Formats: sequence, C-alpha cells, structure tokens
Amino acid sequence: MRADVLGLDDVGVHDDFLDLGGHSLPAVRIVNRVRDEPSFPLTVRRVFEHPTIAGIGRLINEET
Repeated sequence: MRADVLGLDDVGVHDDFLDLGGHSLPAVRIVNRVRDEPSFPLTVRRVFEHPTIAGIGRLINEET
C-alpha cells in the first residue's frame, strides 16, 4: 500500500487502509501497481480483506 495512493506522506505496515480513508478507487490503483509483479495476483477484494501492508505481506508469503 503506497502512501501516495491515499494522498498521505507516510503509511505504516500496520495502518488500516480503510481507517486511512481508503475506498474502491485507491484499492484499484494499488492492485494495478501490484499487477506489474506477475508472481502474485492481488485483487481489490484481497485489499479489503487484508487492509494493512503487513496483512498483504503475510498473504503473499503464504501463496508464493
């Protein structure tokens, strides 16, 4: 999750995407940036199910 997608200076690994004002449009932007990495299929649904950088990191580790 990148801070610039949410218009913030910094986002910590345990900061919740939704608590920071995240919604479907920034989620799509995050997914589009990660799609450049073919080794992991991130979806908007997964961003909402795992709304922290740490959560997405655990998901990636489990599935790769």
